[in-house]
Amino acid sequence: MKLKLKNLITVMMSLTLIWTCSPKTSVATQKVNKPNVTDTKATSNEFASAKIMFETTCIKCHALKDASLYTAEKLQKIVPKMVIKANKKSGSTIINSEQEALLLKYLTSISKK
Repeated sequence: MKLKLKNLITVMMSLTLIWTCSPKTSVATQKVNKPNVTDTKATSNEFASAKIMFETTCIKCHALKDASLYTAEKLQKIVPKMVIKANKKSGSTIINSEQEALLLKYLTSISKK
């Protein structure tokens, strides 16, 4: 019995030592750059492409949300985070910063005032 307990303690101490001395991996954080959406002027073609982008890209992760239920301020917090998630999930940049800005312009134009 004492031998089993001694072996168990030795194994536990060894695992603890290995775990504490092993290199730690950390999740890299990406800075969220807020696109400039103060200029809300966009052509109908730009809005049409933003609407298509919203409908085809966002649906890959979740059901489409009704942008009119959110304020522009809330969307400016949500959209950049969702873009990061979408790009990370795809493993590449599927929405670049210009597209993100256009998407935000489109969504804020139909958002709750």
